[in-house]
Amino acid sequence: ERRKMQERGPVYLEAVVQDVVGFMEPVLHEKQVTVHCELEKVPVWGEAGRLKEVVMNLIDNAVKYNRPGGHVYVTVRSEEHRVLLIVRDTGIGIPEDKQKRVFERFYRVDKSHSKEVGGTGLGLSIVRHAAQYHGARLELKSQPGKGTTITVTIYLKLQESEKEQEKELLDLPVLVVDDDKTCCESTVATLKD
Repeated sequence: ERRKMQERGPVYLEAVVQDVVGFMEPVLHEKQVTVHCELEKVPVWGEAGRLKEVVMNLIDNAVKYNRPGGHVYVTVRSEEHRVLLIVRDTGIGIPEDKQKRVFERFYRVDKSHSKEVGGTGLGLSIVRHAAQYHGARLELKSQPGKGTTITVTIYLKLQESEKEQEKELLDLPVLVVDDDKTCCESTVATLKD
């Protein structure tokens, strides 16, 4: 099914993080993992649903690949013209030779634990695509046995220009031309959404 795009607007990542952590409370208790949050209230311009997917997948992985008694540290802070979302865990870590592939669809670092851990191998791929959609940069640092840190950097200047471009584009007329009437009607319907 085609995903309907939500409107972009101001999104407070600290509220998104709080919602996700609250939602995951039963899993945190079951896995015996503690989440620590250091959250600055700063808005980013984006699609709330996609940003929630980013936060949910990053925290879910940090919990899923952690140890009983482990910790997850979530930080949202602004630096100059950007907002950083940092998720760091004390989990099992990712071997260096596997780190470049973790953002690929269906990729699993350790296939032997797939049934035990669950999931589809899509989480970090979703994170990558949502980050790209928002013009954000992803950075992964990991050491086996010590944990993983993933940083999402959202550039505010880029977002300001995107807001202006979106406003300008909303008023432009669009001409749809296709020799297939059904295709033409489908394209018009999609553009109206």
